[in-house]
Amino acid sequence: MRPRDLVPLIGEVPRVAGSLGAQNVATTDTGPPTRPRSQTYEPPLTTNGNRLFACQELDGDDCDKGDYKKISLAWCRKQGYPTVNDYDVDHERIKAETLDRRYCSKKKCKVFDWIDCAQ
Repeated sequence: MRPRDLVPLIGEVPRVAGSLGAQNVATTDTGPPTRPRSQTYEPPLTTNGNRLFACQELDGDDCDKGDYKKISLAWCRKQGYPTVNDYDVDHERIKAETLDRRYCSKKKCKVFDWIDCAQ
C-alpha cells in the first residue's frame, strides 16, 4: 500500500469500504425546537381572527392599565409565555373580541396594537 492511499488529499473525501446504513449516520436532532425568549404579537388576534379587546367589561367605559396588564398576561400565558414585557393599546373602529369570545359592544373599541411576551 502506498502512503498516498492512506492519507486523502486536502478537499478529498476518503472512501470507506462497505455501505453506510441509517444506524451509522449521525443525527443532529436535539429534541423539540426551542421557543424564542420573547415574541411580539403585532397585532394579537383571537382564534376567530379578530383583534384582542383590551378591556374586561364589554362596554369598556372604565377600562384602564389594570385591565391591560391582566389581559396581556392572560394572552401571553395562552401563547406559552409566563410574562409580559410590554404592550400598546389604542382605540379602533373594528371588531374586537375577548379571550373568552365575547365582542366589544362599542363602536370604537380599545384593542392591543401589540403585546410582547417573554420567558
